[in-house]
Amino acid sequence: FISHSWHDDGDAKHTELERIVADFTARRSRTPTFWLDKVCIDQSNVADGLRMLPLSLMACKRMLVLCGATYPQRLWCIWELLVIAVFIINAALRPPDPNCCALFLLCACKSRRLRGAL
Repeated sequence: FISHSWHDDGDAKHTELERIVADFTARRSRTPTFWLDKVCIDQSNVADGLRMLPLSLMACKRMLVLCGATYPQRLWCIWELLVIAVFIINAALRPPDPNCCALFLLCACKSRRLRGAL
């Protein structure tokens, strides 16, 4: 899953993604697969695609964050991080801890870059 802000520099994100793909391919002898919103959500019916976003996140093994200058200021980006964090925390806790969301937000608020976004 690739998380990014549409407001950040597209060329910079593309350059970084090319570097990551080259490194992955060299190490694993195969190219990676990605879930990218613009490609994986039907752009003529975005609302339905967004309703399925938590399921898409759950199905991913990893999240790649292309964090540019506006990323920590975009609510949608922070929401994606929160959703994946809740899934990771809930997977690690059996039974799930009802305070896991609050714990993640507390940790995120301590980060200078994220503090302004939350």
